[in-house]
Amino acid sequence: MGPDLPTALWRGFLAAGLRLPRTGTVLASIADRDKKEALPDFADLAIRGFRLLATEGTARFLEKHGISAHKCSRSGRVPRTSSPIFAEARRTLW
Repeated sequence: MGPDLPTALWRGFLAAGLRLPRTGTVLASIADRDKKEALPDFADLAIRGFRLLATEGTARFLEKHGISAHKCSRSGRVPRTSSPIFAEARRTLW
């Protein structure tokens, strides 16, 4: 239980024994129809110190709204078990 969904989820994760990271990198690839709704969540993550890595369109949207995001390309050939965006994210992060 909590006053809002994020708080309730956080408490539920903690009660289940999960320890969620307080810093790190978040990969964002958001459909155009969902970008506006997701904006407050990504603003919150940025304020908390998370690094945002995003596909080009998502990065452009976030930056337009004052949220810094590192661009990650969708292109590239990778094994079938991995999406091109995740391969690009691995190259960008490591």
